[in-house]
Amino acid sequence: MAKSRPLNDTFATHRMVGLRVLVLVVLAGALQAVGAALPPPERSYNILMLLPVSSKSHRNVFMPLAKALTQRGHKVTMLSNSPLSEAEEIPGLTHYENPLVHFKIDTINTFDMMDDHEKMFKMFNERLPLMARDIYDVPIVKNLYNRRKEFDVILLDSIFNEVMYPFTFNHTFIAVSTGGLDPTMSSIMGNTLNPAYITKRFPDLPSFREMARNVSLTLMNSHFSTSLVVPLLPNQVEVGGLHIEPTKRLPKDLSDFLSGTTPVVYMSLGSVARSSAMPQEYKDIFFSAFAKLPYKVLWKFEEEPQQKLKNVFVQKWMPQQDILAAMKDRPMSAVETAVYWTEYVIRHQGAVHLRSPERDLTWVQLLHLDLLLLLHVALLLIYVAIWKFVSFCFGRKDRGNKSKRKNE
Repeated sequence: MAKSRPLNDTFATHRMVGLRVLVLVVLAGALQAVGAALPPPERSYNILMLLPVSSKSHRNVFMPLAKALTQRGHKVTMLSNSPLSEAEEIPGLTHYENPLVHFKIDTINTFDMMDDHEKMFKMFNERLPLMARDIYDVPIVKNLYNRRKEFDVILLDSIFNEVMYPFTFNHTFIAVSTGGLDPTMSSIMGNTLNPAYITKRFPDLPSFREMARNVSLTLMNSHFSTSLVVPLLPNQVEVGGLHIEPTKRLPKDLSDFLSGTTPVVYMSLGSVARSSAMPQEYKDIFFSAFAKLPYKVLWKFEEEPQQKLKNVFVQKWMPQQDILAAMKDRPMSAVETAVYWTEYVIRHQGAVHLRSPERDLTWVQLLHLDLLLLLHVALLLIYVAIWKFVSFCFGRKDRGNKSKRKNE
């Protein structure tokens, strides 16, 4: 059984806050057990996953990879900011939860910040520094940091978890981009995308950006069929659908509701924003709109709604992946792809040969600003030389004319 270890019962588990509507595009079919498509690993690896500032939906991307790695005999240790349910426990996975309360989702209503983006940014500006201040005082974080050299590779949630970069200094690590391509991380890795399309706790460490440049690989929860068309490096690997589990039979009440040929609309605000937290006027608007649709509607709604409609099926929780599952052929499943590249980076000690030389260039070199400056200076010098030459010639002629007039 996995070991889930709450550190301090007096602290409530925090979850990352962010307002977004999650639309799940199923990119892979039922995932098969990992092992058939991959050769056996050379040995059992010790792997650390760090995502202490993240929502449950972010952890859902890590869990299938953790499960697949443990099935191949590797040891996985994970630090996240919410406890594992009994169904999520995995043999071979040691799980710790971050007890800090700075991002406790239950105390924050994201709908309060819909019309005031400054309020949301202010919240992050206030709470992220607090997380940076306090996280390394948490006993288990201290322990993991002191033991970091025991791990063969570190996997880090690339969004909002920069506070964990000290773990990665002089260490092989992989960034996991749960929302697909992260332009900032892509630029750090040496793949700058076209723009058209605190007090230092560790004084001996370089800046966050310098530590981030040591990233060996980014696993991106995206797929080229649904993402922007952008060039990627060999060590930017798309594993869209990583969080998709094998499809299961729908419960009878859901199956009965979905039977027939009537089109279906599925609505869910994910695990951060909650339908039940909507202002009543928004709820009324949705119910009014759904009542007029000639479709069936599935709505993940966390409380018993005041209105009941024949064409709307409401539940506190929905088996989202089973509802939206669709088949798509791939040479390897998403989780197999993620396992292959995780082991590859460990086997090749950081896979330095995959990194772009662009990552070592400064912005001046990358944008050829030094050459442009030299060209502009050269053109300016040529212009000045021509202007002085012309001025000299005309000035000499004027002086000659003045001399002639004097002599006359």
